[in-house]
Amino acid sequence: MVEQDDILHETMQQFTESFNAVCRTDWEQHNGNADTLHHLTYRHCKDALPNLVSDLHIQARQKAAEAIQSAIAREKKGLKTGCPQSLGCPPRYNLHTFILDWETGIVNLSTSKGRMKIPFNVSQYAQYAIGCPTSNADLIFRKNKFYLHVVVVLPDVEFVANEKAIGVDLGVTRPAVSSDNRFHGSRHMKEVVKRIFRLRRDLQANGSKSAK
Repeated sequence: MVEQDDILHETMQQFTESFNAVCRTDWEQHNGNADTLHHLTYRHCKDALPNLVSDLHIQARQKAAEAIQSAIAREKKGLKTGCPQSLGCPPRYNLHTFILDWETGIVNLSTSKGRMKIPFNVSQYAQYAIGCPTSNADLIFRKNKFYLHVVVVLPDVEFVANEKAIGVDLGVTRPAVSSDNRFHGSRHMKEVVKRIFRLRRDLQANGSKSAK
């Protein structure tokens, strides 16, 4: 178990290094386009960290593109921001880099030392997801434990017609009232909306960027 932990830590460290390297390059470009980043950074990152499989480099680049896009959006709003960097970026896995077996309780992960089979437990609140097809996952290290946050594909809920329908009136005093005579939301919300409106109006009058 100690050896497994060490390998997972090393994998996360290398994924983080790849993420940070892509962020530094793209921050200079101020682009945020994942395809452009691939041509700019893939070969350099792969040569610097050859033990990290190509698909994890690609996922690190994708995360970096998302972070840069978010930073550029903040910058355009006049908010103070800088180049995104991480001390521990969670590796993102997909169908090429992890296989989860619900029956055996084993997950097969790509790591910096090759493929590794690791036992897992499903939390009580997530028992409903057992057996569902998986999409992707993020490896999280928190409070001295590793967690795999898995995205599952839930089955569609079959629509059953019952020949009933309700109407909804979006009001001012109450956010919504349905035709079955139920009131939704709080009257206090009206005062909150008014207060926000007055605050934004005062900020705009002062020419504050916060009004945006």
